Amino acid sequence: PMFPRLFFAILLFQTLVCLGKPGDRIEYDITIHEKVLANYQNLASGKPDTSQSQNFSNQYENRYHLSMSVTILSIENMYRLMRGNITVRSLELKHNNESDERRGMFFRQAGERPFYFKVAPNGKLYGIQVPVNSPASYVNFLRDLLSQLQFVSPENPTSQKEWTTRQEYADGIFNVRYEKVNNSNEYKKTVLN
Repeated sequence: PMFPRLFFAILLFQTLVCLGKPGDRIEYDITIHEKVLANYQNLASGKPDTSQSQNFSNQYENRYHLSMSVTILSIENMYRLMRGNITVRSLELKHNNESDERRGMFFRQAGERPFYFKVAPNGKLYGIQVPVNSPASYVNFLRDLLSQLQFVSPENPTSQKEWTTRQEYADGIFNVRYEKVNNSNEYKKTVLN
């Protein structure tokens, strides 16, 4: 997973969604180090990569240190409208072992503007809106980050120890299984497909 130690953050986010009122805010301090290998030339040309080759044409190494705040703007019958803000504390983006200043500049610019999303009563996030002309890499990063925070409650939370639901991630909609751990308030979240 992109963020392996997000359990505490998920609990805080779920508490904000369930108990919060307009104006309530939660803040996160986020540090991410990711390495990505890909064959983007084939994807960019619209051709699937059918080579089954382990030789990748692009290598990315990204380090992010961010602060993210999420504020409840309003509470409606079917959703809560949320505003998110990201402050970039430090950012190091590399493409094929060279600094990618251009991509970093676009990421910083996009992060300066707020984004909005809705949260359904069961915790499902949807309707993510980012400022016009935000770079696709920033939008996908943001969607992935928010999807990691998402905790979708079962229909009957008191009796269900395991349930499956469909959730949106940056790269599609997937079945996600939640399993209660040892009759506690801890849950294991697994993306199935």
